[in-house]
Amino acid sequence: MVNDNPWKDEKYYLKYLNSQRNLFAWCLATYGDYLLEDAIHMAENFYVYQSPEEPYRGLVFHDEPWHWAMLEIFGEHYWISNPNFAQPSIEYLAKGKEQNI
Repeated sequence: MVNDNPWKDEKYYLKYLNSQRNLFAWCLATYGDYLLEDAIHMAENFYVYQSPEEPYRGLVFHDEPWHWAMLEIFGEHYWISNPNFAQPSIEYLAKGKEQNI
């Protein structure tokens, strides 16, 4: 049986986890005016490390850090109340490309 779960690869998982934390924190600091130190702490608490044995490891990755950060900053239905944040910004997309994931 072939295992198609990319989150079983610890090196890849840790790299991806770190990139998602970085993007989430960047959004909070950039668009939510959070202090960077607070944003980093929040990202670490939101994107908690999960061991390879956890059955739903990586589930939090099903949506972009952009989305999770906008929910934190603006709340539910942020895309309606703040339509300019409905899609990731050009700067966010560039940051994502820098992560090289």
